[in-house]
Amino acid sequence: MAKLVSLPTGLEVALTPKEEIFGLKKSFTIPWMQIVTIAEVTDLWVHIRGIRAPGTGFPGVIMLGTTRYQGKKDFNAVYGHKPGFVISLNGGLYARVLATNTQNQPKPQAPISNPI
Repeated sequence: MAKLVSLPTGLEVALTPKEEIFGLKKSFTIPWMQIVTIAEVTDLWVHIRGIRAPGTGFPGVIMLGTTRYQGKKDFNAVYGHKPGFVISLNGGLYARVLATNTQNQPKPQAPISNPI
């Protein structure tokens, strides 16, 4: 399962090797300056927008990869109707990053020197 790792320079979206294959994306880091909000939600699936392209998806089961809508893109690492994080971004490749919180991670926090 994807992990969100707080680094001094940004928030790393660390994907497993299988997620990198099926999501057609390698692990990546989002600079703190691009993060607008990090929301913790109880059912991440209802926050998915658009059409999956590229990636892997089975309705209600898995959405792994990029979804496209209205000229924007989101990255999704979503598993079923489980809790997770919706990270809204300003600038960069994606408008949002959605990640299921299967390991009961605490909400990611920016370092004190880079408040969100």
